[in-house]
Amino acid sequence: KSIAVMLGNIKSNFSILALNGIPLLNIVKYHNEAFQGVMQYRTDSIELDQLLVMKEVGQVPSHIKDIDSEIALLQDAVNRNPIKKLIDAGLNPAIVEDIDTKKDPYSYKSLLQRKTEDKVSKLPKVVANAAKMVYMTHDTKLYKALSEINRWSDFVARYTVYQHSVSKTKNPLTHEQAIMKANDMFVSYDAALPKKIQYLDDMGIMPFTKYALRIQKVIGRLFADNPAKVLLAAGA
Repeated sequence: KSIAVMLGNIKSNFSILALNGIPLLNIVKYHNEAFQGVMQYRTDSIELDQLLVMKEVGQVPSHIKDIDSEIALLQDAVNRNPIKKLIDAGLNPAIVEDIDTKKDPYSYKSLLQRKTEDKVSKLPKVVANAAKMVYMTHDTKLYKALSEINRWSDFVARYTVYQHSVSKTKNPLTHEQAIMKANDMFVSYDAALPKKIQYLDDMGIMPFTKYALRIQKVIGRLFADNPAKVLLAAGA
């Protein structure tokens, strides 16, 4: 829910991209491409899944004249989406998974929520909505927008590295090489932490430990490739 966390993650990604020698205009261009691709991919995939289920169970709405043609068009749109090859390679992010967004019905917070729901429901709608915005509850547009940006910010950064690597006029990388570079250049949130460190992270004693520890490997790799640039950036 913290805008500072989102901005900090984007700032970190932009720094890494700049240290990789990617021009700012290209960073903006590829970020825009990736975000548009993500939104379209999600929309097309959801609609495609719905149509496939309808066809499987034999309950096709009357307004759909030719479900096979609709499925083929959506499948083609998904296949042509520029982000698909990165998703197929497993580069879709799990940063949000490191932040527990699940609602635990047995937590003290949920108990308090249930006890106050009756009282809150009696408040004027304007007041209740204002309170939701301030607390940034999961059903508000602001929360959903921040969650989406956090979820996909690492992915679009990886897309930027990939596109820059395969599009270079001098010594472009192959698809496999670019995928490997895009994967290694950012923090992986998938692998678990040792139990004791995870406990300190969960308790808030050492928050965001995965980032703090694993970004060091990325910085080390950048330093090995271009020590002068990294020292100048760190000094700045």
